[in-house]
Amino acid sequence: MGAELVFLGPSGAGKTTLMRGLADTAEGKYRFTIDRPWTTRDRRPGEDDHEYIFASERRFNTKRREFLFTMGTYGTDEFGLERLRPLGLNEVRMRVLLPDNALRFRHLLGGLATFCAIVPAVGEAVLTERIRRRDPMADAANVAERIQRLREDAESARSIADVVFENGLGIDRSVAVLHGVLEEYFTNKA
Repeated sequence: MGAELVFLGPSGAGKTTLMRGLADTAEGKYRFTIDRPWTTRDRRPGEDDHEYIFASERRFNTKRREFLFTMGTYGTDEFGLERLRPLGLNEVRMRVLLPDNALRFRHLLGGLATFCAIVPAVGEAVLTERIRRRDPMADAANVAERIQRLREDAESARSIADVVFENGLGIDRSVAVLHGVLEEYFTNKA
């Protein structure tokens, strides 16, 4: 039986970076599947079609009724439900969810997934710089509102998660912890 990892956390916390790091360092040991959510937002520097299905507002809104979960400009389609199929030996399925959708997803999966929260462990100045890098037009009030929402999402993710990663410990250290989570999971399932 395989492992289901669900990554939670606010926007920009490092969910995709951590998934990539795990897949890159465990290549050959596990077979990875990454579910891609739909989004209407623009690609960020370095992103490609492996992480998201980028769609126009019109296409996204047409597809919306088929989504299992939606939050703002993100949605997980009905195909995500088909991907709840049993996993093969040494198969690891990874998906990203915003904390608001995680409880519903946990209910769908029962106890079959490990929920990993990635939360920022940085100060307001760093968060402000990250937000401005992603959205140079954001004014001070918008930045403050987004930081508040980010902190609320981080606390929500912490309360749901089985494993919490502080973004600031370094990707190598976080990936090593994830390797340990998978080793323990597969050892206990054997």
